[in-house]
Amino acid sequence: MKRKILLLTLIITALLLVACGGAQATPTPPPAATAATTTETTTETTTETTTETTTETTTEPMEEGMIAVLLPDSASSARWEADDRRFFEQAFEAAGVEYTIVNAEGDARTQQTQAEQAITNGAKVILLVNLDSGSGAAIIAQAREAGVKVIDYDRLTIEGPGADVYVSFDNVSVGRLMGETLEPIINALAADPKRVVQLNGSPTDNNATLFREGYFSVASPHYDAGDWELVDDQAVPGWDNQQALVIFEQILTAAGGDVDAVFAANDGLANSVISALKSQGLDPLPVSGQDATAAGIQNILSGWQTMTVYKPIKLEADAAAAAAIALLRGQDVASLTSDTLNNGTNDIPFIKLTPLAVTVDNIESTVIADGFRTWEEICVGEYVAYCEALISGEPMPTTTADGCDVDLTGETITLHQQAGREGPLAAILGEAFAYATDDVLKIINEAGGVCGAELAVVFNETNYAVEQEVAVYEQTRGDAILIFTYGSGATVALAPRLNEDKILSIAAGVHGPSIYVPRNGYTIGAVPIYSDQFAGFLTWLSENWDEVKPESAGDDIVVGVIGWANAFGAGAITPESQAVADELGITILPLEEQAVAPDADVSGQLQNLLLNGANVIYNQNLSFSVAQVIGTLRALGVWDDVVVGGVNWTYNADVLNFLGANVGLADGYYGVVPHLTWADTDAEIVQTAMDAFAAGGYPETERTNTYLLTFATMFAVRDIIQHAINEYGYENLSGETLLQAANDLGIVSAEGLFEYDLRGENRAPNRAQIRQWQLQPDGTIKDVAVSELFDLPDTRPPAP
Repeated sequence: MKRKILLLTLIITALLLVACGGAQATPTPPPAATAATTTETTTETTTETTTETTTETTTEPMEEGMIAVLLPDSASSARWEADDRRFFEQAFEAAGVEYTIVNAEGDARTQQTQAEQAITNGAKVILLVNLDSGSGAAIIAQAREAGVKVIDYDRLTIEGPGADVYVSFDNVSVGRLMGETLEPIINALAADPKRVVQLNGSPTDNNATLFREGYFSVASPHYDAGDWELVDDQAVPGWDNQQALVIFEQILTAAGGDVDAVFAANDGLANSVISALKSQGLDPLPVSGQDATAAGIQNILSGWQTMTVYKPIKLEADAAAAAAIALLRGQDVASLTSDTLNNGTNDIPFIKLTPLAVTVDNIESTVIADGFRTWEEICVGEYVAYCEALISGEPMPTTTADGCDVDLTGETITLHQQAGREGPLAAILGEAFAYATDDVLKIINEAGGVCGAELAVVFNETNYAVEQEVAVYEQTRGDAILIFTYGSGATVALAPRLNEDKILSIAAGVHGPSIYVPRNGYTIGAVPIYSDQFAGFLTWLSENWDEVKPESAGDDIVVGVIGWANAFGAGAITPESQAVADELGITILPLEEQAVAPDADVSGQLQNLLLNGANVIYNQNLSFSVAQVIGTLRALGVWDDVVVGGVNWTYNADVLNFLGANVGLADGYYGVVPHLTWADTDAEIVQTAMDAFAAGGYPETERTNTYLLTFATMFAVRDIIQHAINEYGYENLSGETLLQAANDLGIVSAEGLFEYDLRGENRAPNRAQIRQWQLQPDGTIKDVAVSELFDLPDTRPPAP
């Protein structure tokens, strides 16, 4: 017992100045605005993507006779916010009708609420892009009951009686165009048979079924004849590009890299395929796409994507707007079309439009000529050379198989790492970050490094003490271009220095103001900022309360936060996360601070939260402190009366290590986890890390998320450095060009374990999933994902 108390004393003394542990991050599509974004004719509107749209749902009553447009999301395709929104705005404003445009950001329940609000506020026509046919049918039924007309836009609702009119393209033809365009290219390949992958859209989207029907109709005779082989045929839930990356990487691994062509159902999925090919050093393949996004056109120019299907969205939006206006004015839509399409129950009037195939040969005569895309948005960064070659008629520039334009063999690119490997703190937190760094550098350098240059990391000892973090920085700032840090104290102290010196830093301590004030700072968060994580947990609770609430709990959610008595502990509850709680109707009790002391008794803090009605306990702490809370709640006999969870650092193996033989006490604990974990053994990056960990012979206690995330992060850093070299020159490699390269790339995958979203002002990931520790019959704890990855609310602090 004395030895245990001594160990706790060392732990707490050493961790007093540390706010969080090792480096990790999450895959992410763009940070969503809140669940709904609204534009009204009486206010100034925006045509930017969702990250720039208004983040508050309108609460003022709409005028009688308004048209409500319900967009689905901004993650599955850039078109909804970048294109459809602006075309609807233009059409409705030209017609002088009142309208509102909202976006459900992938949440069917949110879309249902938006429809209800529109009906309540007097909308007479709903223009719906459903998230799935079940929720779409429910919206249509509610609208019919209220006497509101409904237009199915782009996606047909195949359940229920159907909408009043359907406006879309011939979606089987969309897929057939993919097949017909790729068919001769695939046939010309030397492989026999040609090994083909079909990466389909969401299984809940009827359009995805139709797209697949189209390209399968072209491919099927080849499969039957044996000259093509269907390697895999998988759907991507929710059109999620990150899941698409993981799925395709798994397909590549299972196929031993032997894939000759890919039917990807849209440009986002195509880009995931391309990212996987590039990360494995493979050459471009024939790849289809759809939506004619700017990124899709850029991929076609650079030779990584063969084609995209251009559905003139302005024509589609104008046709739908005309139908909506006609319905609003009581006119018969039969005058707009004579076509019908059966949704399984009824024949629905179908305004059918014709898609076009876009290849490198007709970009200018299609999307550019129509004004749908501009050279200015396409010809940026590395794509300038491709545009110049296309416009001038010169041969397209070539890219080496590994994506490098230069050979830097013999050079060394040095990065810096500030952390602790000495003293009691190192003995407690472990050396997983250091082991992972050594292992991943070996893998990268054996594969050719960065364009031939060796990638090196210089470790600088700080003992996690803030004054030493600053002292080490002052010694290295003269030649540093990128620094990894691991504590919130370092993040806070170094952020202004990094901004002044223009040195990039990847920080595990995600202190919101240090990362987002100013917005263009040089500190990148390795995980979502703490208030984003907390708000995401609240959102998940709100959506799943009936399933997860204790038997003793009522309908109201009351959350008590216990956190360390420092900036890290206070990181969850901010004015911005409080606003999310208020919108959800969740009560947040005042923060209970957890003393960092070996003999701290948290029973008083926990009992105070419980007496004030808490039925949820959220941990804003880490390591031994989490074990302390778990043990105390168990000892008080209230574990089954509360939902217990916490920030990502609380869901780490070190907590289970501290519980030791009592690991079963953690059964039922939830974590906000912005990445894959060791439990995701089907992911190639996890398999690679497992092999490296086993080869290192490290203690099993070091098999933490810290190792896994440090390991994956270095691959993302490699790709950023490579882009900076290609775009700005090796001689100009600096923190400034690295940040610019990160912005250029936008979404940077860490081998599928997570994604950095560094577009515009984004500086930290904004996606996570909820995972839970579950006790198994053999007494072990299993790590189980209980939600899909989802967009967290955007709670970044206001910029000055």
